[in-house]
Amino acid sequence: NPTVKQFVLDLTELAKQGNADIKRAHVTYTFSDWNVAPEFAADHFTFAIPEGATPFEPPSRQQPAASPLIGKPAPDFTIPLFAGGDLDLAALKKEDKVIILDFWASWCGPCRIGLPILTKVVEKYKDKGVVLYGINAGEDEATVQAFLEQTELDLTVAMDPKRAAQRAYGANSLPTTAIIGKDGVVREV
Repeated sequence: NPTVKQFVLDLTELAKQGNADIKRAHVTYTFSDWNVAPEFAADHFTFAIPEGATPFEPPSRQQPAASPLIGKPAPDFTIPLFAGGDLDLAALKKEDKVIILDFWASWCGPCRIGLPILTKVVEKYKDKGVVLYGINAGEDEATVQAFLEQTELDLTVAMDPKRAAQRAYGANSLPTTAIIGKDGVVREV
């Protein structure tokens, strides 16, 4: 069966012969014995990894490395709350609560999608001692205020202007959520 692998139309020679007024070229292909509906065996398009080769897993499918904080005491920090006062994590850990810290910013699309879901989940379990603090990553109060008004979220926001809490929890991308057990140990990041 005929197979076309590459076709190049080169008009260089024609142009050299003084035919600068060439406005179009017409090319016709005629194939004989062309099979437009070939049959393929079931395994024709399968791929077998060669012996000794390591399969490549695309980055989007690789699981992120587990946080080194998991199983360790949650790092303490004290940062201002948006509504006034401070979030003192050391003091909060003594209250026998499951603490969820969600590091977010108003410009972060996944944060905008996840925060409403997270607030609903926490609302469902608040009677079991679950609390949520949205740790804003470096934005000013006006930006946070506008975000809260726009989204109508019932969220306790702590301001992390220097991103000290964010660094302590290795929240290098947003959103990042940390779950701290009632014993003060990080259970998941």
